[in-house]
Amino acid sequence: MQAKLITAFVRLNEADFFTKAGVIVTALTANIHYPEPWAAQVITLAQLSAAYKNYQDCY
Repeated sequence: MQAKLITAFVRLNEADFFTKAGVIVTALTANIHYPEPWAAQVITLAQLSAAYKNYQDCY
């Protein structure tokens, strides 16, 4: 089985998107396989966490 990178979440409803986003943020936090700093064109983990928190507040 080959892993796939999912880049579009349009098929998810709000609850599923909220769950998926939380899993992604949690998986990246303190992950030794994806240490920061990331590439310049990628947002930082702090920015990603802030965006998730903002979404959580709005949800």
